Order: sequence, then structure tokens, then C-alpha cells
Amino acid sequence: MIGIAKSDVPETLVGILAENKKSKEVVEVIIETISFCSLYWPIANKFASMGVLKDLVLFIGENIDFWT
Repeated sequence: MIGIAKSDVPETLVGILAENKKSKEVVEVIIETISFCSLYWPIANKFASMGVLKDLVLFIGENIDFWT
């Protein structure tokens, strides 16, 4: 996880999520990957500073039927 924290992976995941909000398959994989990466505090902090948590909450709130 240290390698991921020091890489551009978190930023790349956020970028891919922003570009592919219409693709259910891509969004599911990206959200799952973000959640696993967030188990490591430095990466979770990086995501928080990028505002991805707010974006995820808004996305989920706007797409309730997306998850069924």
C-alpha cells in the first residue's frame, strides 16, 4: 500500500471515475478499488483532500437506482 500511496494511482482512480460516470461496470470497479485503497490511512487522507468522498456521496445520492 505504501507504493500506491506514493504513486499517482489515487489521482488516476478519481480521474477515471469523473470521466466514466455513465458506465456502471467502470464505476463499480473504481468505487470498490477506492474503498480498498482507503483502508490505508495515507491513501484515505489523500482521497479526502481531493474531495472524492463528497463526490462519491453525491454520486450515490443522485443514482440510488444505479445500485439495484
